[in-house]
Amino acid sequence: MKTQFPTETGFSGIYINGYRRNPSGDNAQLMGTAVVKRHYQINAGALLAIQDPDEIGIQLSDRQKDVLYDGKTNAISVYEHDLAIYKPLADIIVRDDYLVGHRYQLLVEPSTGGVQSWFSRTIDSPAPLPADADAQENVFGWQPRYQGVRFDQGSVPETFPNPAPVVPDMSAFDNRFFNGYRRDFAQAGFPQNQIQAGDSISMTRTLLGETQSDTLFEFSLGQESIRANLYLYSGKGPDKDRYWCVHTLSDVRLDTLVITPSISRVYAVWRAVWDYASYPSENYRKLDLISQGVSNG
Repeated sequence: MKTQFPTETGFSGIYINGYRRNPSGDNAQLMGTAVVKRHYQINAGALLAIQDPDEIGIQLSDRQKDVLYDGKTNAISVYEHDLAIYKPLADIIVRDDYLVGHRYQLLVEPSTGGVQSWFSRTIDSPAPLPADADAQENVFGWQPRYQGVRFDQGSVPETFPNPAPVVPDMSAFDNRFFNGYRRDFAQAGFPQNQIQAGDSISMTRTLLGETQSDTLFEFSLGQESIRANLYLYSGKGPDKDRYWCVHTLSDVRLDTLVITPSISRVYAVWRAVWDYASYPSENYRKLDLISQGVSNG
């Protein structure tokens, strides 16, 4: 199947297949997933599209570094890979370290009004030993995959059958394993399942014992969105593009923001997903990802 991705400044994309647990049952469900990513610089409270500063486009594997934590060397994610098949909730990741003796809040203000606290964290002075090495390095980083609640959601077996089954057993799998947000700092009711165009994102810091906060960063998302058109051969008649059936995918969401305040950079990820078995595999012809409401920055 041919795939086309947006070509404006800062965009990259990839198409993949993989399994999630069927939300309406216990079986493994094969999904088609298109990942669209765009890089930005925070500029006067807005996002200015830029070319990928690392020139890697879609992150195909985790980028990690070793840090000393609790007397041991631990590998933590500098960036998680972009290949999640599906995210039931949205991820907002804030990289970089912090000052002790403060309370930090990650706030999302929808364009429709109101302010929602997605994450909150208080670091005493002196700082206690954090829950893990990532929490030592980042204020709202990635929940480690291989320990604690996220590990439990993945339900990773201690031993794997040999040979491995063609279709995995996902009856005990929780799709939230695909999400990287910090469970221990998430506020009740959040994250939600997506980040909306036009939302404003900010992080505040309050000195312990004080009520006045200062804003560490703040920016508003533009009106960008992605439309995904899937082209299929009907199985009858000429197999020509002008005869293909067009289906516009309904589940296309902005589900990831990764913010690095120290260099005022952000990247956003949209994910278009659908049940791959909805159509015969031999009838797939083209997937067209189209940017809407987009400027070149």
